[in-house]
Amino acid sequence: MLKPAFAMKKLVAVVLVASFFVFVPLVHAEDNSTPSGSPRPFIQKIRDVREDIKENIATREGQRKTNIAALRKDIVTNFFNLMFGRFEAAQDRLSKILARIESRVAKIKSADPSKDLTAIDAEVASVKTALSDNQTKIDTLKTDFNNAIASTTPKERFKTVFGDISVVKRNLENIRKSLSKIIGDIKGLHVGETGSPKP
Repeated sequence: MLKPAFAMKKLVAVVLVASFFVFVPLVHAEDNSTPSGSPRPFIQKIRDVREDIKENIATREGQRKTNIAALRKDIVTNFFNLMFGRFEAAQDRLSKILARIESRVAKIKSADPSKDLTAIDAEVASVKTALSDNQTKIDTLKTDFNNAIASTTPKERFKTVFGDISVVKRNLENIRKSLSKIIGDIKGLHVGETGSPKP
């Protein structure tokens, strides 16, 4: 009769051998069920989730940049439209002053044909040309701005725009000074009428 300890060892050995023959085929079958070289379904699912997260982050970041760019574009456009409106208002105001000066000069000629207004006529003609040229510059500036705001390289284009803005401002100031000089010259004629157009 076998001793209890020996019998127990034999039973354990039989169980281990049986387990080997049962589990090895199962593991082999599981390995064969997954395509060679491809990750297990659970691992692949984790990878898919990671890729989805990356794509969502990239999408949100792209949308954020697009929104910021659109906001900047609106702010810049509103600023320039306001500035163009001021330029147009200044042009209109100076044109009205010039028209009043021309009317005054015509009255002076009618009242006293002997008055020498050659210099004043030349100054008036010069200012009229300057106003016309400056209006053309403003119109060109608007076109250049629209091209710059729609450009893929706006930084370079805006250098030209800002340069033209400085030119327009300087032209308006020079025109205003010329009109003030003409008004002073007319007052120096000491004609009968005391009213004078104001710049």
